Amino acid sequence: MLCLQMLGALYTELDKCSCERLSEDYEESEGESDTESSLRVVLRVMTDADQLESLQGALKDSTAGKATVTLVTQGDENEKE
Repeated sequence: MLCLQMLGALYTELDKCSCERLSEDYEESEGESDTESSLRVVLRVMTDADQLESLQGALKDSTAGKATVTLVTQGDENEKE
């Protein structure tokens, strides 16, 4: 899971790629053990398609591989990994 301290790094990378932030949601999620829980942050952003590969790499690097990117194309109801 992505810790809240990493959000600053995410915001920086999103700004570098000229991303428009659409929403930011915080969800409780189960941790790795029965007694552990974590906060999951879901950011929905919009960027140009030619920025996607660069954005994915930057987010992976700045969060030690903990951030994941799911592509949703405009007008597409189905999410794609």
